[in-house]
Amino acid sequence: MSAAAHSKEQWLAFADRLIALAYSLFGEAKIEITEKLFGEPKILSLALLCRTVGNFKGVIACARENLVVEARTLTRSCYENLYCMAALIEEGDDFVKAMHRAQMRSFRSQGEFLLEDIDSVHVGDAEFVEQLRVRVKELKSRWPRATFLTPKEVVKDSVLKRSYLIYSQLSGDAAHPSVLALKRHLLQFVENGEQVMGLDISPPERGTEVTETPDLSCNAMLGACVAANQILGHLPAINNNLQQLFVEYAQLSGSLQKCA
Repeated sequence: MSAAAHSKEQWLAFADRLIALAYSLFGEAKIEITEKLFGEPKILSLALLCRTVGNFKGVIACARENLVVEARTLTRSCYENLYCMAALIEEGDDFVKAMHRAQMRSFRSQGEFLLEDIDSVHVGDAEFVEQLRVRVKELKSRWPRATFLTPKEVVKDSVLKRSYLIYSQLSGDAAHPSVLALKRHLLQFVENGEQVMGLDISPPERGTEVTETPDLSCNAMLGACVAANQILGHLPAINNNLQQLFVEYAQLSGSLQKCA
């Protein structure tokens, strides 16, 4: 086994322990249902942790299959979840309201898009079209200043602000069909003395991505567990295990970087 492959296996083994930690958090969480219902920051935080666990499992599955682009795309999602969890801690109910306004803005945008090209004649249901127009008008009236939430906006005043560079890099080299991302598929080789160009359906990783990607995803997953534990009031049954994994992450990341 190569050094890179060995390092990846170390990260994947550590990832399994992070998933177990997240499930422990779910088991220990005791949340009282209030009038806020799903708008309770603690409930939203756990929902974000649920989403992060799913994204993180996807990273691990892709990493095992050497699907580096897909693993990096899902790692980006883990960071986006983490940014929202941090905002819930730092802003509480204000961020919940911002999330709600962003959802209303999204509904409004979808409705406006539909109304651009449809009418009762084409749809065959004049009542539906009219209801849609009324709903869009209502959304615009009730939330006239509602805007979309972007990861950059969410994290701009956060302690996690510097990690946005990681998010941006994952967007540019994997998640978006940018020139940089598409060039992964480009092949150049010599065949029968001639220079040949081709496309690789399953392009290999660049540089140290084989270990860097699991490292970054574990960083985000661990951060999500820290955030959930914090917003839940630092659960005694979680604190020690969380601290131990935090130390192990730092040791693993440092040692593998030296090997790289």
